[in-house]
Amino acid sequence: MISSFEDWKIQGLFGAPSVLFDSVDSTHLEMKRRYQDLIDGTVIVANSQIAGRGRHFRQWVSPAEKNLYFNILLPLHEIPLKNAPQLMQVAALSIAEFLNDSGISGIFVKWPNDIWHGKEKLGGVIAEILPSPVERKLSLGIGLNVNVSVSDLSGIDKPATSLSILSGKILDREKLLIDILKKLEQAFEEFRNFGILPWLEKWRKMACFVGSSASIVEGKTSITGKILGIENDGSLLFETESGVRRIYSGDLEI
Repeated sequence: MISSFEDWKIQGLFGAPSVLFDSVDSTHLEMKRRYQDLIDGTVIVANSQIAGRGRHFRQWVSPAEKNLYFNILLPLHEIPLKNAPQLMQVAALSIAEFLNDSGISGIFVKWPNDIWHGKEKLGGVIAEILPSPVERKLSLGIGLNVNVSVSDLSGIDKPATSLSILSGKILDREKLLIDILKKLEQAFEEFRNFGILPWLEKWRKMACFVGSSASIVEGKTSITGKILGIENDGSLLFETESGVRRIYSGDLEI
């Protein structure tokens, strides 16, 4: 039996607690307001969001009782600031791997942080470094389409899908979140020990977009070319008319 949201029992990472909201503007904004009073590993979860956002402040459709919306507070410890964005990639890759292993095949990560199935978006990860007088923290925000229907997604201007659409059944969001958090806890420990390289190898195996023609959009600037691969630091190797470039940020449009 699928439990109602108010009965969810969610534990944060590394034994930390969770904070649950039936409705909030966004879990990312709530984390920014609260993080100095929270312990490392705390997870903020919402049943719905009224101002959910993805990268570049794009709206993230967040209906109640349908999807997963949560933020994790991570300590950076000795992780160099330049490597902090890699945690966003590790999270996306780990979730994609978990979902593929759970029986929904064909899920991959579109560089740098979007979870896709075919040409439809399934979820995404955002991250922001938060200042602290003792050590910097990272707020990692994750949105995943779980039980939204085709009609729920009809108002979105870009192709999107959900786990329910792909599997043909309604999923238990609480169990799914518990399993994803366990996967992420293991992944972040592995990242501290080995860096991003183990995930890059997995990414290269699932990178069905390698060799595709694409555009990189950053603000009002757009460049076209061909995707050559993923470098060891997580950057994108991109071939343009003027030569091969390493891209560190931007929106990849295939």
